[in-house]
Order: sequence, then structure tokens, then C-alpha cells
Amino acid sequence: MATLSNKTIDIIIPCYNSEETIERALESLAEQTNRDFNVIIVDDGSSDKTVEVAEGCASKNGLSLITVTHEVNKGTAAAMNTGVSASANDWITFLGSDDRLDRSWLDDMIAVKEREPEYDVYACTAYLIDTDGVSIHHKKGMDSGEIKLSDIYVRNMILSAGCFVKRQMFCDVGGFTVGMYNEDYDLWMRVLAKGYKIYEEINPLYYYYIGGEGQVTANQRLIVSSSTIARLNLIRSGLLNKSDIDGFTRGMHKCWRDLIVFEHSKYLNEKFKGCTSRIKNNFAQKVFNKSSDCARKIILGLSLPAYNAQADKEIRKIDAELNKS
Repeated sequence: MATLSNKTIDIIIPCYNSEETIERALESLAEQTNRDFNVIIVDDGSSDKTVEVAEGCASKNGLSLITVTHEVNKGTAAAMNTGVSASANDWITFLGSDDRLDRSWLDDMIAVKEREPEYDVYACTAYLIDTDGVSIHHKKGMDSGEIKLSDIYVRNMILSAGCFVKRQMFCDVGGFTVGMYNEDYDLWMRVLAKGYKIYEEINPLYYYYIGGEGQVTANQRLIVSSSTIARLNLIRSGLLNKSDIDGFTRGMHKCWRDLIVFEHSKYLNEKFKGCTSRIKNNFAQKVFNKSSDCARKIILGLSLPAYNAQADKEIRKIDAELNKS
């Protein structure tokens, strides 16, 4: 394996059958106004020509690149952890194999780090790009500034991709949890709970390519349920004070309620097609109230399958009751 040189940052790209998109990611690195970085490709058991395409693109563009290979697919979290293990510099970041960075990303992030030197993680925001390559909207967190644990009780607002992350801190908190769907949210909660500091710059420097509406819908359950399990794990860890425990519990209630309302949205739209807004809103309020009751039934310590089974049971119960209305 090639040796990494001393650079400002190591950029880790986890890949799985990414031959059709990896050039987009690497060409965005080749276009950087500051190329003081190494690139680490982690091929997660691909069956296509991902590595061949990546190495050819890197060679053509003069990028400093090493490749690490998993013999079998282990998942994104495991691939990113492998990339960190292969890294050599004090700072790391992650780039999706189908995403890209703004050409001024490195210079702009260095400027933020120099302006706010006391933080362990520096995050930027992103443009969301649809399947046609059109920017849907600018993904925003809050105003630029420090992100505290209380800011992420309900939802993750920090992209792991494009962040400046202290390598030693990443290792100290245990890296990404393998098998966790929403692994970045799980990581940031542990980072903040252990007293490390995160700064978010509201400057979109990352281009995040998303699938169609069907993909978003399919992933909603996984995002909400895995985030809830991550909160449960943190509560059990003993790292939180009472205020944070109460905040995360409220967040779990809200997310379960919102999940159930989300899964009824198509049903509601079909049931009340052509009805007045007042009738539709009254019925939606019934769903909202009943799903709040479900949220209060969350039991600390549920495994992910048990969580989903319980959610399915409550959704079916609500369906039966609402159909009587």
C-alpha cells in the first residue's frame, strides 16, 4: 500500500460498486483551489471496477491516493472506520462516492478552523441535488456557531461528510458504530456527550446527491428508528445528565409520533381528497393525538427489531380505530 504524505487532512471515500459515480467525487477534489490533502479509497467488497476507475481518475488528475479493500461488504460505517485506521494526519473528513465538494471547500474550512481554533469538529452545510442534477435546496442547520447536545435532541443537523474531524477524538469516542443506519447522528451524540466541541459554518460547501422520492420514503423508518436506538444507547451509557436524558426522551416521543403521522400521510390524502381543509385537519389531529399516545409507550432498552415491531403494532391499531371514524 502506498505511503501517505504529511498533509492538512486525509479525505476518506467509502465505496461500494461506485464505478459510475466515483469520478464525480474525485474530480471535485482535483478542482480544489488547495490540494493539501490525501485521498483514501475504501472499497467495501465491490464487484465492479470501482478501484480501477478511481485509480485511473486519481492518476490522471495527480491526486495523492491510496486504496484499502474489504474482501466482503461490511457497510458504510465499517468502511469509514477502516479509512480512519489507514489515515496518518491529525484531521480527517469523509466524502460520499457519489457526492462532490465545492472547489473552495478546503480553503474555506481552513479559514473557519483558524478563526475558531478551539473546536474538535468543523462542519459545513450542503446543497441537496436530485437525480436530475438539480439543486433542490440548501440544507441548513442553524446559524453559524457551536452545536450543543441540546441542539440535536430531535434530529441530526450535522453532515459527517465534508467535516473537519480530529482523528484522535474520533478514535477516542470509538468511531462509527457498525450496523447503525444513522451512524453519523450516533457519532455526534457521543462526541458531544463526552465533552468535545462541534462548530457548524452555515456555508454550503458540499453537494449531497439524493435518490428519488421513493428512496426517501423507504429510508424514513430506518432513519427514525435507528436514531431512537442511538438515543437509547446514549441514555444507557451514563454520560448524560438529567436534563439531557429528558431532552432525548422528548425527542424520541416526537420522532415516533412524526413517523406514524408520516406513514399515514398517503392514507390521509386519499381519504380526504376533495374535502375541505377543516375536515382534513380535524382528522389529521386525531392521528396526531393517537400517535402521541403511542410515543409515550416507548420502552427504554428496546432492540431495533423490537422497536419496529412495536411501531407496526401501534400503527395497525391506529388504522383500525381511524377506519371506524
